[in-house]
Amino acid sequence: VYYQFDLDDIYKYAIYSPGYFKYESDGFGPVARNEQDLIKVVESIRQNQFKLDSKYYERIKRFFAYTDKNNRKRIYEEIK
Repeated sequence: VYYQFDLDDIYKYAIYSPGYFKYESDGFGPVARNEQDLIKVVESIRQNQFKLDSKYYERIKRFFAYTDKNNRKRIYEEIK
């Protein structure tokens, strides 16, 4: 679940500019914009027995090149 309680302030005061990653279209879980939505989203996830929604699973598969748990090995080989 993505929840950023101060999102409006971050952009209003130009602390950060929006990046390439959009939580609504690229994120790996639902987005909550306020506390009430956050509670609803968490309750919905609980009712679904904490199973990942297929659209988020597809995003994860598209985003990450590797899911084989060999990241440390690849990093070591690159450094070596």
